[in-house]
Amino acid sequence: MSIPSALINTPVKTKDMLIGALLRVPAQAIHRRIVRELNAAGFDELRLPHIAVLQFPGPDGVRPGTLAERALGEAGFYAVSALGGLVSSASAVASAANLASTGTLSPMVAGVGAIVASLASALVNLPIVSRVARDRRLTRRVAVVIGGLLLVAALGVGAQLLMAEMRR
Repeated sequence: MSIPSALINTPVKTKDMLIGALLRVPAQAIHRRIVRELNAAGFDELRLPHIAVLQFPGPDGVRPGTLAERALGEAGFYAVSALGGLVSSASAVASAANLASTGTLSPMVAGVGAIVASLASALVNLPIVSRVARDRRLTRRVAVVIGGLLLVAALGVGAQLLMAEMRR
């Protein structure tokens, strides 16, 4: 569904909008960004309507992470963890912990998913810092810290995977 070109440049009078409509605008922008970035990461078949499915537990309380893992293996769970981290890393981490505690996921996969969600959350803050602070030096420092976190997380996950492989 496309927006008529006459409406694209028409300013919206926010004083006339109800709070639900005002809150929907940024939520829709976040959903479009998530889909765009996942498409760029290689998940080409994901579309905006899929967000409705991935947002909430499905029938029988099956979580999106479980559905994704069933369909795509661990990579699917990690993708859902990244999505969750962009929206609410605390919820994504809590979900991973719950899935591990019920035996739906291995503790290793849940832990890596929690790291992925936390890193996605940290990465989402970089453009916010850049826009709000308008200070290149601060933005660079935050980017270096986030890069360091990414490196430490990658090394930690790699070490865990190596140790798990050595135990087999």
